[in-house]
Amino acid sequence: SGLIPMLTLYHWDLPQWIEDKGGWTQREIVQHFMTYASVIMDRFGQRISWWNTINEPYCASILGYGTGEHAPGHRNWKEAFTAAHHTLLCHGIAIKLHKEKGLTGKIGITLNMEHVDAASERPEDVAA
Repeated sequence: SGLIPMLTLYHWDLPQWIEDKGGWTQREIVQHFMTYASVIMDRFGQRISWWNTINEPYCASILGYGTGEHAPGHRNWKEAFTAAHHTLLCHGIAIKLHKEKGLTGKIGITLNMEHVDAASERPEDVAA
């Protein structure tokens, strides 16, 4: 069929029991994610050519815990930055596990980024 699967470890599917304990704001999530990633890598291993660790950590952390625009709908900047730290830490752990397990597929993270042009050439617009 020519399709090449990409396995995403986290794509907005945090188990409710983890969210009930604080979700991405709790340090214990790092151990849970490491265990989960290890099991998935052991199970699917060499059959996956493309691995994605975390889908859009900005949305999960900043929009989920800071602005409240996404689940879990919190409005707490300390939580948001803690969640951002933990999602990126989990990304790094997944990269390390992938390497330690000798997996040959490519691995990365999905980031949502935007290009923004200044409203004018005025220095204050360019700086903004």
